[in-house]
Amino acid sequence: MTASMHFKLGPFVTYFQQSPFADFYRERIGFYKQFSTLAENISGHKKVVAIAKAASIKDIQPFRLNSIIKNYDYRVIVNSVDLNQLSLDNDISFDTQITTRVDSISGISPVLPCELLDKYNVKNLCVNSKKQYKNGLSLHRYYNIFKSYNKKFLNISAHESLISDNPQDYSGHGLTIVAPLINECLASKSVESLCLLGVDFFGSAYLDMLREKDISEENIFYNLHACSSNPRDTHGLPLLRYINQLVCSKKCPPRFKIELPREVINFIPEEIKTSLLSSNHFSLI
Repeated sequence: MTASMHFKLGPFVTYFQQSPFADFYRERIGFYKQFSTLAENISGHKKVVAIAKAASIKDIQPFRLNSIIKNYDYRVIVNSVDLNQLSLDNDISFDTQITTRVDSISGISPVLPCELLDKYNVKNLCVNSKKQYKNGLSLHRYYNIFKSYNKKFLNISAHESLISDNPQDYSGHGLTIVAPLINECLASKSVESLCLLGVDFFGSAYLDMLREKDISEENIFYNLHACSSNPRDTHGLPLLRYINQLVCSKKCPPRFKIELPREVINFIPEEIKTSLLSSNHFSLI
């Protein structure tokens, strides 16, 4: 088959791979048994901490940062956090890295290098995609790219959000990967608190921007503006509005609370700060 024929068949092959027939085939051969949901994996744990990419995490003193992380019994890395900049204690480990979808190793691929995952004893790789999305194509691609890492694979459940997760309802284009993480904690039925570290709603830079990076790292530590030219307005503040609506909603389970470190208080607009602090489902630590 010639290169030109491969090129012409490309769109057809992609269409087939995301067709209901492909989904049926994956189900038939047991492919989806390679995955469980993040909610299932978290289930049984009460205190979850997520560490994300914001440079403002450096405002937390190392001793305090390590103490916070150790206070939680399930720990998540959110996308490509430059962990080596954080002076973490040698006994700090993480359960899961959750990342955006990865369609090609040549594009944005925020899964951390295997050596770094092993250093922090990361057991699971979770893709921010549901089984139903494109009939499982994103799960299939993620598995094929990272199966050599010898990690357990997780995906996002089909659990319905307690409140709207449409970013347009919060004057945005997206709610970042943090919103589905919150939803998975709620779906687990056991989580009582979720602490978000390195989440300042695009109020600062990314942690990895504080150092010079090799060109080989650019796909992993992607650009701050990968989601938009103004990520605070399109993604950061909409996420904050979503969190505010959730913790102020009567639908929020009595057991559940979202926590932020006090160091991010200056990145929260005054009117939202007042509303958050009035809720029993939110606290600064």
